[in-house]
Amino acid sequence: MRNKVLILMICTLLLAGSSSAVVSGEEAGSAAAPNLVTVDTIDLDIHKETTGQFTSLYTYENPFKGQDTSKGVTIEFMAVPTWEPAPLGTIFSIMGSGDYDGRLYFTPASYLGYNAANFGGYFDANIKDYLLVEDYIKEQASIKIEIVPTGFKVFANGELAYDQSILDDELRAAGDFKGTSDFTPVLNWIANADTLHFGYGSWWNNVNADEAYVQLSDIRFGLADGTVLLDKFVVDEALIQEAVESSESISMKSKVSLTIPAYTGELTSALAGTKAVDYEGFSVIPIVLIIVAVILILAILIIVRVTKPAIFKRHPVKLRKSGVE
Repeated sequence: MRNKVLILMICTLLLAGSSSAVVSGEEAGSAAAPNLVTVDTIDLDIHKETTGQFTSLYTYENPFKGQDTSKGVTIEFMAVPTWEPAPLGTIFSIMGSGDYDGRLYFTPASYLGYNAANFGGYFDANIKDYLLVEDYIKEQASIKIEIVPTGFKVFANGELAYDQSILDDELRAAGDFKGTSDFTPVLNWIANADTLHFGYGSWWNNVNADEAYVQLSDIRFGLADGTVLLDKFVVDEALIQEAVESSESISMKSKVSLTIPAYTGELTSALAGTKAVDYEGFSVIPIVLIIVAVILILAILIIVRVTKPAIFKRHPVKLRKSGVE
């Protein structure tokens, strides 16, 4: 009876602790406004979630919404990676909903993606079978993306990395758009999309897999005529600190050296491009078995001691004699 009461008490305490954590999180969110601070750098490898899919930590209104984007738009930033590039992660994304459902995004592997069914379809540039084609950011790069009615250009440190002609190369791109396509629908969509995100918004947002691991600075969103629409950013300081603590609890402990396979034109799927990783180590199975055996023996001894204490007290002489015999 006492054991049942003890178990009930433990369960009650656990449930109470969970409720308190949820309430604290909601209260922190409701008090966001007083914690807003302007930042020069945005850290993309942090998030609040520790399992499953992470959500957007840096969300802003789309600076192009309602603007005349007919002549073109520009997006610029300095990217400094802190880990290997995640081909399917996100540096920035612009997302729409309703009639303007879709997204435009750029990843740490220099992959530019667009998908809006009602505005031309989709294109994937500088990516093939979900594998990295060419990393133009490398250790550090100033990236500039220009999108105009006739196409797009991606620059890295002032040099052209690729333009819309890449869409004609099946080994480096895919989609409904080609090098000679009209990109006016893309610009129309950009002017009507809702939100801007950093570190979130491609199709892949898995914890401990799709984080960008990039430090962003010198971020500017503008029009082709030189008009700057957004170049200053505020964040919720308390929320960011919470995310830093959550990310540190999983990321640094589980990071291993990765080699991102590059697409060579000989691969037909992501699995075909997987390369073996050479490593040195030893099997932990024997150690685990020994530990399990020790725990099992201890458990048996404890059960015998707790359930039959009288045997040892009542017949100490018999046990001693039987040992002699």
